[in-house]
Amino acid sequence: MSNDILNKIDESDESEDDNFEIQCSQGKAETESQFFNNISKFNISINNSNTDIKILNQVDDKFILIKLRLSTKDEFQNSQFSSCHMNDTHTVLALLDQHACDERIKLENLIKNYIYDINHIDSIANYKIIRPIEIVLTVEEIQLLENFKNNLSFWGIRFDILKNGNSDDYEDEDKIVRITHLPDFTQSRFLKNGKEFELRNGIRQYLFDILNQKKRKYSSCQVVDVGGNSVGGNGDEWWLYIPHMPDMILEILKSKSCRSAVMFGDKLSIEECDRLVEQLRQTRIPFRCAHGRPSVAPLIELEKDGGK
Repeated sequence: MSNDILNKIDESDESEDDNFEIQCSQGKAETESQFFNNISKFNISINNSNTDIKILNQVDDKFILIKLRLSTKDEFQNSQFSSCHMNDTHTVLALLDQHACDERIKLENLIKNYIYDINHIDSIANYKIIRPIEIVLTVEEIQLLENFKNNLSFWGIRFDILKNGNSDDYEDEDKIVRITHLPDFTQSRFLKNGKEFELRNGIRQYLFDILNQKKRKYSSCQVVDVGGNSVGGNGDEWWLYIPHMPDMILEILKSKSCRSAVMFGDKLSIEECDRLVEQLRQTRIPFRCAHGRPSVAPLIELEKDGGK
């Protein structure tokens, strides 16, 4: 293995930043209403138990029409509501994308369950796969694999390194890696014929993400909050793990949440709409779908007294 890569591993250990958090970007929604020129100015919160939300109806079997109260972060710019000031409270009509909202609910539940599982040693036994998957990695990639073995094990990925062929030049040849454990929800995907290449690429990407400090290198299976306090060990602060999860695993969770979510065209009763919104209130990022797209479209502001 080259000295450059070895040096980079050492540097990543020394310069590792203990502070990280998940941030939700405030992009301009393509579905933004003409009445709201900058919806990033709105502090739309449904997590607060004091927030008043009323379900009005399902629209076109695609959206949920709601009435809710919200506050503004600052004075509106370039908006017809330019007289609004910080801490003003307003009532608006908004549409929720029923698929995107249910997708968000299911994604966060899947992530929470996964983080809980990997923080309990006994659950790893359930990750053993019936038919081990063999992939081939270069000598340099094998060195990374060995250096970051604990990281992969933390996420439920375990392996054995085999010798490739009969060559005596063991140090200079590519190696066969036999994957013996994978998170249970990934196995049906990677056990399909031809998917070993996708698994290999996902592992390689994760190794280089750690090397390049795009992902946290877990030396003790712990994460810390923005204040530097340890929160690892039980998975309660599950959202802090997301930025450092292998991308291939997160993408599978996103795909599962999408396929199992309420779809466009599904009819929902008022009770079902209400139940979905109540579940949405419990999420960390309620107005973004699993893929990060906005799932709410403000339509129009009502008068402060609740009139139209």
